[in-house]
Amino acid sequence: MGYAASFPKPKNPPRYIKCVLYLDLYHQQDPPEIRLKELNWHWWLAPTLGLPLVLEYGKYPTRLVDANVWEEKYFDVNAMKRWISDCESQHGRQCQENMTKGLPKHFKLIDIDKMCIVDASESHRFVAFSYVWSVHGGVRSLQLVQSNIDQLSQPGGLELHQLPEQIFDAILLCKELNEHWIWIDRLCIVQDDEVSKQVQIDAMDAIYGRATFTLVAAVDPSKAVGLPGVQGRPRASFLDNDTRLYNAEGCKIDLNFFVAVDDSNWNMRGWTFQERLLSKRCIYITKYQVYFTCSHVLIQEELGKFSRKDDHIISPPSHFSVPAIHELRTKRSYLDCACHYTARNLSYASDIEKAFTGVSNVLATKMDTAFLYCLPEKYLTTSLLWHSISHPVTRREDVAEIPSWSWASWSGAINYRGAFSTDMIANDIGRLVTFHIQTIDLGLRRLNLENDWFGNDIDFSTCQVLDDNTRLHMPDRETTTEIWRSCPQSPWDTKNHVNLAPSACHVATKHPGSLVFNTTSAALSLRPDATCSDTLNNVSLNIMSPIQENLGTMQIDRGLMNAKVDLNQDQVFIVLCAGIVPKRERWDLKYGRYKDREDPDKSPWLLIVMMVQQCEGVSERLGIGYIEARLWARANPVWETIVLM
Repeated sequence: MGYAASFPKPKNPPRYIKCVLYLDLYHQQDPPEIRLKELNWHWWLAPTLGLPLVLEYGKYPTRLVDANVWEEKYFDVNAMKRWISDCESQHGRQCQENMTKGLPKHFKLIDIDKMCIVDASESHRFVAFSYVWSVHGGVRSLQLVQSNIDQLSQPGGLELHQLPEQIFDAILLCKELNEHWIWIDRLCIVQDDEVSKQVQIDAMDAIYGRATFTLVAAVDPSKAVGLPGVQGRPRASFLDNDTRLYNAEGCKIDLNFFVAVDDSNWNMRGWTFQERLLSKRCIYITKYQVYFTCSHVLIQEELGKFSRKDDHIISPPSHFSVPAIHELRTKRSYLDCACHYTARNLSYASDIEKAFTGVSNVLATKMDTAFLYCLPEKYLTTSLLWHSISHPVTRREDVAEIPSWSWASWSGAINYRGAFSTDMIANDIGRLVTFHIQTIDLGLRRLNLENDWFGNDIDFSTCQVLDDNTRLHMPDRETTTEIWRSCPQSPWDTKNHVNLAPSACHVATKHPGSLVFNTTSAALSLRPDATCSDTLNNVSLNIMSPIQENLGTMQIDRGLMNAKVDLNQDQVFIVLCAGIVPKRERWDLKYGRYKDREDPDKSPWLLIVMMVQQCEGVSERLGIGYIEARLWARANPVWETIVLM
């Protein structure tokens, strides 16, 4: 079967038209609409064999004069100049520099004209280069170290034949773009000066935020030499382009940015997350074509310009898509960033905090809060409720100083989904705990927390928390008050337990970074949940009362459970905050399928608990669970001061 997919048609058809002729072979019982892989809505991966053609028409559009294979071996540098210029002159404040933070001390750039390293000032216009470091050394592995600073600072000190191919090409491309300075980490950060290196890493938000644009090598360095499309490095044949998307409904080629870039090896690296997010403009070099992005537009080389507001350029949900920098203002923004970042790979586990520093700096400014081990202080209650979704789940041995309550101390990806829900938990919690942190400099410090009760900012001194909540499908005021009044840990009980135990505070002095707080705890048993199907990696468990009543549920990584949890022994659970089941579940409880249930007292209100392992007065996080608030009294909980490290 053969069919053609054209590019979006202009109003006045030109004499020459570019299109792709796709050939697809199939048996009659196996039609192409079944074999094609649907990605999202009307997007389909194009068939493997596609022939790019330029069709020449005569005076009339029905008269085909000639057809030739269409190949673009090199990208159009003049077009790239226009993209940058148009953005700078037309797009306004969102695409302009809004970085108030200054560049770091001893900030360096490469002077492209003089081919040397120079000390830079705030006035320098420069390009930042984002790429994946090659794991292979060799003769072309030059980097800046203390022993060669003087040499590389001399005009002509940077010899192109010593540079890795991607860096070589990036410098030549910037020269063609009439840019005079470029920042490349391996040549602008002194790699063996740990003090200076940390100063530069702490300022990644300023570096990428102040760059005129970021040039991105979204290619696999193990499979590609240099930057495909730069003069002297022809791209692979377009016949082999397996990243194009075919719009089955419109019979045309569609935007494929999220295939070529979001799924690239470059985009799956931990360091490149902040490099992409912090940049106000990016030019992406991929195997087959070039893309330009800013806050207003997304340009695909062979398709032209798309507005960021167009519905059809929204990519499918992915761990590897990235929010826009100007959108990072809310608690939800942080939760999204943490999920996206942890899904990526780091060559060195010890970089887990460093590679998130630029993002933390921006979020700290926009959300007006400090960050503690990658978690925002103001929203710490919500930020503690992460779940591991990668396997196996293990502590990062290289960052033993990071406490277990931070996702940065554990391997793999996380999410922030609520109880029994695919929804983010951003506003579905109520604060019941006042946290303190043990610091080296200031000792034990009370944290500046958001006073939040399910989206409402409330005054805990008066506990007017349950009197003004009109959100959709929230339980009625009378029932809510009754449930929380009878719960051993409620807003009213919390305000009566403010003094920390001196013995716990003393233990905390030996553990900088530990959280110290009063809460209720209980020793409870666990039993496999027969109603849930366990997976190869996860185990669903019921949390049982001392008399073996089912109080709640949790999931835990199978490997972590085998290593840390003995199901024949009781486990310690501590309360972190109040929770609630999703909106749909609330509606069902009141009107739907649970109306004639066996347990008429079932309530949507929850306590979100943490299972911990305790040793010598110090608790280590193992997992998050959910217990019905009305049932917590049956666990025989007691108030105590927890030291969570």
